[in-house]
Amino acid sequence: GFTAVVVLTLALGIGANTAIFSVVNGVLLQPLPYPDSDELVAVWADYTERGGPEAEWFSYPDFADLRDQASTLSALAVYDGWGPTLTGSGETERLQGAQVSHGMFGRVLGISPDLGRSFEASEDEPGAEPVVLLSHGLWIRRFGADREIVGTSLSLDGAPHTVVGVIPEGFRPP
Repeated sequence: GFTAVVVLTLALGIGANTAIFSVVNGVLLQPLPYPDSDELVAVWADYTERGGPEAEWFSYPDFADLRDQASTLSALAVYDGWGPTLTGSGETERLQGAQVSHGMFGRVLGISPDLGRSFEASEDEPGAEPVVLLSHGLWIRRFGADREIVGTSLSLDGAPHTVVGVIPEGFRPP
């Protein structure tokens, strides 16, 4: 009786600790899968003096100012979560993605597309023609791994976007 209760209590405690450590190890302790990942930092803007939120992503003008004036950063890119709706051929589909500046993949994360190219500096400018990189999974699932996808146009949130490349398989955003 008593021994069984002690063994069961120990088993539950050890199991719970193992589960918690596995999550913490996978999420917090493992380095990100990018070259020089220990040098990556995330920066937010503080707009409280202007009556805005305490932590907010940069506006494009703030990003442009920081990019043009920051001399201590080896690379700088902007990332903003985005959930566009893909319409056109096939069923309408809600996607998960991000709007990023041109330096995100090559200069900041050290990643090159498997197909096509990454974003160019001119595509960061307001009014530039919208372009998109596809995830490897979406490229296979929705477009049958068609290597001719680069250069075609997709409708995202009702606006045409030119496909410029496909991100490597297994890519995980930071």
